Amino acid sequence: MANIKEVASLAGVSVATVSRYFSAPEKVSKKNTDKVIKAIEQLNYKPNLLARNFTQSRSYSILVMAPLANPFLLDVIQGIQEIARIKGYTVLLVDPLEAPDDENKYYSMLETRLVEGIIDFKVQKRLNKKHGTRIDNIVTLCDYVENNPSPVVTVDDVKAAEKLVDYLVSLGHRHIGCLTGLDFIHATHHRKLGYQNALQKAGLPLSNKLMINGDFSVTSGLNAAKEYADMQPRPTAIFCMNDKMAIGIIQGLKAEGLRVPEDISVVGFDDIEFAKYCDPPLTTIRQPAKELGSSAMKLLCNLIEGKFDPETVLRPYFLPTDLIVRGSTCAVK
Repeated sequence: MANIKEVASLAGVSVATVSRYFSAPEKVSKKNTDKVIKAIEQLNYKPNLLARNFTQSRSYSILVMAPLANPFLLDVIQGIQEIARIKGYTVLLVDPLEAPDDENKYYSMLETRLVEGIIDFKVQKRLNKKHGTRIDNIVTLCDYVENNPSPVVTVDDVKAAEKLVDYLVSLGHRHIGCLTGLDFIHATHHRKLGYQNALQKAGLPLSNKLMINGDFSVTSGLNAAKEYADMQPRPTAIFCMNDKMAIGIIQGLKAEGLRVPEDISVVGFDDIEFAKYCDPPLTTIRQPAKELGSSAMKLLCNLIEGKFDPETVLRPYFLPTDLIVRGSTCAVK
């Protein structure tokens, strides 16, 4: 079994640098960090992290609470893991949707120091608190409300949805449907507001008949397709609040004998991997998935290490989005 001296020798750094990588990785330069990581992988080195954690009275673990069935979040989680690895943290993943009654138990892990911080994909008003200059080690990711009780990293769903619907309006669409997401998800309300803002800006009427409730699943897209196909007048474009529903609605519209985009243009939101491979490829909003994850993990590390400004830390960190135009949209015929 390899030892720390062999790691240092292969990496071309001192034993102290390797030791510092495990005890205080933020103090090691990126160049040396990359060397140490490469040497560890080549030698399959297994440090005694239990001894380190016991000596320092730290767990070096963080908890990520995420709905793991969402394909968009897989890249977000990868971004979290990349930074956690550099910083020397172990990532524990749990899906709160599988056991919603266990959420308090998960948060108690922070109070008992079994984990040093939590990244939660849902705002937890009842548990996140500010104590003077101390902020609980909790970061909210991809969710946001006004006066968010913890630091948050996300995108501006209102502006992103508005940008997407603006694009449909620019193509001449005046009768635009909206397939919404789950009502208890804040992003649903934000994206709905962006949709409404774009219509109002274009002088187009708001119609509840054009809005169908979905649940972010492919199946809800399939089900909504028949409703839209039977509408009179039928919408010329449909804004879906995520890509999975958009992929479902495209398949459903085809089953109803309609062409996408010639008869109905369809847009999604997220730019998951499958979006560019569906038929036709999906026009959508691209969220910077890995950057969202890495930014959240960097922010959490700053909270844990006390490196934050208490006056600004609760301001939301909005990352930019991009409009990705593909074959599922066209100008009104």
